[in-house]
Formats: sequence, structure tokens, C-alpha cells
Amino acid sequence: MSYDRIIGNAPALARLQGAVARRRVAHAYLLAGPAGVGKKLAALAFAKSLLCAKGGCDACPECARVEAGRHPSLRLLARADHKREIEIDQIRELLRELSFRAVDDKPRIVIVDEAERMNEESQNCLLKTLEEPPDRCVIVLISASPALLLPTIVSRCQTILFMPLSDEAVLTFARERLKLDAAPAGLITRLAAGCPGRAAALAPEAADLKARAAELLAAVASGDLNTIVERISKIREIDQARERAREQLTLLAFALREIMRACALQTTPDPDLVPADFAQRLARLDAEELADRIQGVLDHIRTIDLNANVPLTVEDAMLRI
Repeated sequence: MSYDRIIGNAPALARLQGAVARRRVAHAYLLAGPAGVGKKLAALAFAKSLLCAKGGCDACPECARVEAGRHPSLRLLARADHKREIEIDQIRELLRELSFRAVDDKPRIVIVDEAERMNEESQNCLLKTLEEPPDRCVIVLISASPALLLPTIVSRCQTILFMPLSDEAVLTFARERLKLDAAPAGLITRLAAGCPGRAAALAPEAADLKARAAELLAAVASGDLNTIVERISKIREIDQARERAREQLTLLAFALREIMRACALQTTPDPDLVPADFAQRLARLDAEELADRIQGVLDHIRTIDLNANVPLTVEDAMLRI
């Protein structure tokens, strides 16, 4: 069945399955949780369960069309390529389509990916439909940052929370499904932060991540940050720059955590995560000081998504180490 390939988050999946089984499907849902944790897979599985005569068999033409995003009763809405927002014209076109009478008795399903990308104007436009939904229409919003949605949007949806998975679950995913060897699987697991989708996205770069981590930490240890900052500055696509910045700061945070772990256990930091010169520079810090620096890096990661200057944010984070 469609839900079987989704790892973890059994309570969230049970709510979606239960709504279909009890025939008490709401007109709008908000699937909220970290990016890469399985929300879109769950939304598609939910759509299959509503459109497939067998409740989402993954073997019929209906399920195949949903999987391909070509089912006539399913509308997938996301920001256009190279656009930062879901624009109001996209919402207006969606509402125009929903105003037409359905061609059969199947429900019409709308899945809005990265719903937080709607600007206020777009959200207000969609709000009217959430207040007066068309007959047999189910709207599913997917968001990693539900706080950026208008409270009136959230209040008209049933919110279903998706949580990060355990490191053990992601490691198993990396080893068994992504077919990674032990060392790259361990590094990918740490960087994925409980999100198997992020692990899958990082897997093709697994061989390069250790080298990038070593380069970053060597730059921080020496104080020569120009190469790192300039490399991010040259990325023209803002979302790619943010992703690379998050990666760099996540590598930095994990190195600090490894030093903190080694300090607590009175052992040597894992050399795969922490080069010796970086560890030596921070050896003078106690656990509380290391915790402060980790928190500072995490704060800078959050700042990246708030329209901050990405290269300067990375530089400031590294200077504070």
C-alpha cells in the first residue's frame, strides 16, 4: 500500500488513514513538519486512498496517474521554477479550475507544496476557498514553516504534525534503501537531522561531504574564511545558496557537537567529523561554552530562511566560533 514506503510518523499516517476509513475526510489539512520527513509522500498516499477503488493499491491506473501527478482529479501546486513564491496568479488559476463542475463523482484534491511560499496576497486569495470549499474538494497544504502561514489559514485546516525520525531509523534507511557504506551513511545520517528525504538528496554527494567538511573546518580553524564565503556568494540561485549555507553551518554544528561529546566522555573526537587542528583550537572550551557556540550556529541557520544576507550570515556564524 502507498503508506508502506513512508518511514516513521505512524500517528500522523494513522490520522489520514482513519479519516478515509471512517469516511470523515475534512475539507482541508495542513501537514506540518521538517522538510524531507515524508509529508509529500503522505499527501500523495492520501490522494491515492481517496481516488483508488482499493484505497491506494499502488498497482492500478488511478494510483499510477496520482504518482505521476497527472490524475484529472488531482492538482499539484508549487512555486514555479526560479520563483521564490507561489504567486497569486497560480492561486487564481487554481480557483478558476475548482469553479468548474467535476466530471465524475470522485473528490477533487489539491496539494499545495511548500505552502509557506504563498505570499500574504496569495494566502488571502486561497482563504476564501477554505472558508467556502467547493463540493467534494480536499485541500492539503504541506509546510515546513507553518508559522509563516496566516493564522486564519491554519485555523481552517486540520493540522497533522510530522516529526523528525530517530538517527537509527535514518541510518537504516541510508544503509538499506540508499545502499551507502557505513562511513558515508553515518555522515549523511548526522546531516539529515531526522529527515530521510534530506538523506536521499545528500546521498549522491556523500563522497564529497567529508572533503567539504574538512575544508570548512580548516578555514574556521585558520581564520581564513574568504574562500568559503566567496563560494556561496557566487551561487546565483538564492535557494541553492541557502541550501549550501545550511549544509556548511550544519557541518559546523555537528563538529562542535562531536567535540562536546568527546569532552564529556573524555575521548578523542571522531576524525571523520573533526580535523585535529579544529579540535585543538576548541579544546580550551568547556561544555557550557561549546553549547553556546552550537546554539549560535543553529540560530544562524534559522536566520538564513528569514531573507538574511546568506554569505554574511555564514561568515558571522564562523567568526563567532
